[in-house]
Amino acid sequence: MGQFILDREFPRNLWADTGIWPPSSVLAEVEETLNDCRYYYGAARDIDALAVFVRDVLPNGVYYVFGAGSHTRVLLEMLSTRPGIVVKGIVDRLAASVGEAFGMPVVPVSDLPGRSFDYVLLSHTAYEREMAEALAGAGVPGERILPIYTHAGYIPHANAASRRIAVDLAGKHADAVIVTSAGSQILSDGELARVLDPARTVQLSMMRGVDYSKSSIFETIDLLESLDLLRQAIRSLSPKLIYLRGLIYKTYIGSFLLHYFPEIPLVHEPYDYAVLWPDHDLWALFGLTPTTIRLTRLWEFHTANLAALTLSKRGGEDWNRLQGHCSGEFRTYFPMIEKAVPPSAWTPPALGDPMRLLYAGFLPSSRFLTAFRNAHNFLPIAEAVCEENATLDIFNSTHTGEHNDFGFLDYMNRYAEGPIRYHRRVPSNDMLSLMGQYDFGWLADKQYEFQPDRYVAICNRWSGYVAGGLPVLLDAGWTYMSEMVKEFDAGIVVDNMDPRQIAARLKSADLQGLRHGTAALRQHCLDWNHASLDLFGAVAERAGVRPPVS
Repeated sequence: MGQFILDREFPRNLWADTGIWPPSSVLAEVEETLNDCRYYYGAARDIDALAVFVRDVLPNGVYYVFGAGSHTRVLLEMLSTRPGIVVKGIVDRLAASVGEAFGMPVVPVSDLPGRSFDYVLLSHTAYEREMAEALAGAGVPGERILPIYTHAGYIPHANAASRRIAVDLAGKHADAVIVTSAGSQILSDGELARVLDPARTVQLSMMRGVDYSKSSIFETIDLLESLDLLRQAIRSLSPKLIYLRGLIYKTYIGSFLLHYFPEIPLVHEPYDYAVLWPDHDLWALFGLTPTTIRLTRLWEFHTANLAALTLSKRGGEDWNRLQGHCSGEFRTYFPMIEKAVPPSAWTPPALGDPMRLLYAGFLPSSRFLTAFRNAHNFLPIAEAVCEENATLDIFNSTHTGEHNDFGFLDYMNRYAEGPIRYHRRVPSNDMLSLMGQYDFGWLADKQYEFQPDRYVAICNRWSGYVAGGLPVLLDAGWTYMSEMVKEFDAGIVVDNMDPRQIAARLKSADLQGLRHGTAALRQHCLDWNHASLDLFGAVAERAGVRPPVS
């Protein structure tokens, strides 16, 4: 249980190591991918068009549905009302850890060739390409693979949604547009509003429907994930600057914008980087295939070179060296730091009382973790630490309410009582105000394999703890964050995941001193962010974007 964090140097040129090199050939290759982008991601993902497609276009037959997520829940309801269609089960890349979904058996792709069926229907708004590639690789004939959003019978019905959105765009103009594909943010809308005037800025959502929400600050138009609508919207709005919030499986948006609107400066906020993650993690988390892993890295390298500015939650010497291979300007930004609220009164635990630990952040289901074991694997260690006189409260940010209890019932039952207690997500501001009840925020995992992202990443969990004034307990594998914690004496960095050693470090810690160090670290991050915003403001000013009225 005391496995050490892996000791390996960060690569000198990770772009080259992953085949994204040399720049001249890579940038030329991107141009050849854009027609495919419009084919796969051009049409609007509209629920009314989907309903008509299911009712009027799908052929009769025996079906498997590929995908065990929220899209399939809606799709199965539509299919249940369609005479002539029988659904035998669900196909999913993580079938071994799912077993059953929506009352139906879930089988792996590799099982399909031995089964009797007419069609496999692809059920995802973003991953049809990956699903079709996986099925073809397993030997499923192409005529049995039915896409939805690239199907010739779907497109005419989607066009009705496109015309409706075009009416919403008519007559609108903007100094700037925010194109957002990610529900998670590095810079909040409030921070963006310091540079981009809400009265002259429009947010264009390219998020999946399940993630979509309107901004409370910027006018928001849902483009239903359509690249064709995105192109139309920017032509209509005629902005002087584009701000892109990026996501790993939608890195094509940056290259698309740079290709069709090279005259408009692009400021990029990538939430994560595929070049920093091992291939099998990209498969486990996102279902990316070898083809789309390469394309994803290709597009992010292209955007890193041609964007006017990149603002990311990565930093440190290794990150600077990696980005130094790109010609674009880049700057670190610390997420959530601005969200701090006055902490509630903290008092140290009395002599002999347990140390009070907090985990607040993303925690996948235990079934998912059987396929993705290199992160979020801390629970066995935490259980052993708590046996040494500590308590741990877990607030799972991905467990958003009773509607998705089914995915986390094992945690709810396992940690209903005892020193570890499990909770659903609470709003971030509420979470920050609760941090005064704890002594440390947990951010320590075992490392089973090399993951470059750990060397340079700034986790939202880490920033959230720092924002709330809470010292951090983290493993030394998080290189950049560890360096900052050590520099400011803002927590405990462990280089061995032995529970007894961790418990001893907690017991001997200078809690008051660490809280002072955490406050100093937060101020450092705030100052850095303000300088980054000034740089962003200078880019906007050069583009002719008028600053907000004070």
